[in-house]
Amino acid sequence: MADIFDRHALLDRLDGDAELFEEIIRDYVRDVPKQLGLLTAALESGESELVARQAHTIKGASGNVGALALQEAALGVEMAGKRGDLAHAAELTDKLMREFERLEEIMREEVNPAG
Repeated sequence: MADIFDRHALLDRLDGDAELFEEIIRDYVRDVPKQLGLLTAALESGESELVARQAHTIKGASGNVGALALQEAALGVEMAGKRGDLAHAAELTDKLMREFERLEEIMREEVNPAG
């Protein structure tokens, strides 16, 4: 799981503040689908520069919360966008969305543990 979400790194950055940890996770899980929607719209409009910028935004937010797999996937989309390779960016965006689904499940468990 640490390759998907490094919860300890995020908690360390927050000096162990559990309430802030949960708030950041909730905000991130709520925001990323909006960002993915903007990325998809940029792909559909054929704007490679916008694709790169939107992927960069997702990459940065993911890095800030310790979402390592999503950060790496977003980097791939960003690089493809910078090269103007929208076909490859679209393929990688599909991977990015799958990675987010996995991450979202893990993060939701963090803030709503079963038990």
